Amino acid sequence: MADRAFYLKAFALVWTSESWLRDLKEHQDRPMHELPIVGEQLHVVGADASGASEVIAWNITRPSGVSHPVLVPLKPEDVYRQPGHIFFIKPVVAAMKMAHAHSAG
Repeated sequence: MADRAFYLKAFALVWTSESWLRDLKEHQDRPMHELPIVGEQLHVVGADASGASEVIAWNITRPSGVSHPVLVPLKPEDVYRQPGHIFFIKPVVAAMKMAHAHSAG
């Protein structure tokens, strides 16, 4: 992604993804794909060439009788469901900064 951000001279990035939350408790000896799924989340990640970034996440619920999923904002006190560090952002931001430093000179 960083290479593409550089050659496109991108100013910003928006990334959307879904994640499955899995139960590791009492299952440490199992492969990740076999861990029980205990929830789903939708993440929207934004970053720009200035280095600003933000991650917003919602829990995805599937109430019975409802034909489509429902997004529920995360509660600040639910620390175990907060999104972690989104590591791929750093090299993409660095590439965007470099692309614009090159074009300035």
